[in-house]
Amino acid sequence: MINNRPPDIVITDVIMPRMGGIDLCKKIKTSPLLNHIPVVIISAKNRDEDLLEGLKCGADSFIKKPFLPDELRVRVNNLLQSRSLLKEKYRRTVFRDENWEKSEENNHTEFLRHVTDIIYREMKNPEFTSGKLARELALSVSQLNKKLNATTGYPSSTYILHVKLSHAKKILATRDKTIGEVASECGIYDLNYFSRVFKKETGITPTQYKRLPNL
Repeated sequence: MINNRPPDIVITDVIMPRMGGIDLCKKIKTSPLLNHIPVVIISAKNRDEDLLEGLKCGADSFIKKPFLPDELRVRVNNLLQSRSLLKEKYRRTVFRDENWEKSEENNHTEFLRHVTDIIYREMKNPEFTSGKLARELALSVSQLNKKLNATTGYPSSTYILHVKLSHAKKILATRDKTIGEVASECGIYDLNYFSRVFKKETGITPTQYKRLPNL
């Protein structure tokens, strides 16, 4: 069920009927589809070794019983806020060509790098779609959309378009090409469509963007 409808966060006890919290956490954190989901483990075990085991399996937070409801609420809110900030960071890095700090390398950035590399490889291919991207990643389109939505806030078709437009902005800023040539470089052969989506993204036309000083 979790594969079909990934939650925003998972809260689990160490001792559960079918699968213990530690094993569940390991399963989530080793899944390319689910590893972005924060996991909170609750346990009545209070030894340092138990805490260490919880953190080793990839848990984002470990709460010892007994605990105050407000403690759980604060930790959950902090984790969700942190994920929201990371989502914005991922978008800035991909679309503004920022560099990742080495300490920020993780499964999420690795997944986005892989997705973005595939899009760049197929940049000039007008037949490249979300379906083809999903097949490259051995995912269904639905699974890909959920993963990208969780990490960037965009479904796959929108993410592909944003990567293309980001590439277009780089070309306009650094190379002397016509608008038609720039659109073709991005695999978009309908110039009116290219101009329309570019303006929707940036607020100005490609021609106006090209004339901006200090690009």
